[in-house]
Amino acid sequence: MNVGRAFTFMFDDPQWVSKMLIGAVIALLSVLVLPVFILMGYMIAVARNVMQGNERLPDWGDLMRYLTDGFFLWVATMVYTLPFWVLAGASFLPMFLSAGASEEAQAAGMAISLLGLCLAFLFFLALFLITPALVVEYVADPRFGTLFQFGRVFGRVQRCFGPIVTVLLVTTVGMFLYGIVISIIGLIPCVGWLIVFLLTVYPYLVAGYLYGQVARTCPA
Repeated sequence: MNVGRAFTFMFDDPQWVSKMLIGAVIALLSVLVLPVFILMGYMIAVARNVMQGNERLPDWGDLMRYLTDGFFLWVATMVYTLPFWVLAGASFLPMFLSAGASEEAQAAGMAISLLGLCLAFLFFLALFLITPALVVEYVADPRFGTLFQFGRVFGRVQRCFGPIVTVLLVTTVGMFLYGIVISIIGLIPCVGWLIVFLLTVYPYLVAGYLYGQVARTCPA
């Protein structure tokens, strides 16, 4: 995987300023919720382009497609995270139910709750691997049902474990550094504020490129 390319490829598009400006405006409206789905869908479109060997940024003309793709991905993510929330919530029940009981019962309730929280934490870590696999699987086969073909999704995690871990590490570290750089640039009046605004959509482009590389280098 060409990790470094993910941070610069967008600037090779002759229309990168206008395309990123439109993305920044949409990101500014994210408080309305729907624009978040559009940005997620645009990230998928970037990934699909990269998978097909096209590194130009997609046009913004197909907003409904981006909205639909983003919404589908969000729904699937909620479904996959539901067991985590159920397990995490249920983990507190033994502790609450044993309140006011004997010390032995309270200790047992606390131990069971801690065990449940540990299991929930392990499941949460697994979700970090599943989420990129979800995106890549949908990029390769853009059907809503694809997101719930659990065998394919888990199989993608197994086959593409190395690239998926690379994506997770790069996005985590990269976005941390991105936040620092943006904070520094934001201290510059006017010009700095304009740059920060223009780069609002930047994390979606980086993630999209990395997902596209995984889909291209680690096919189904």
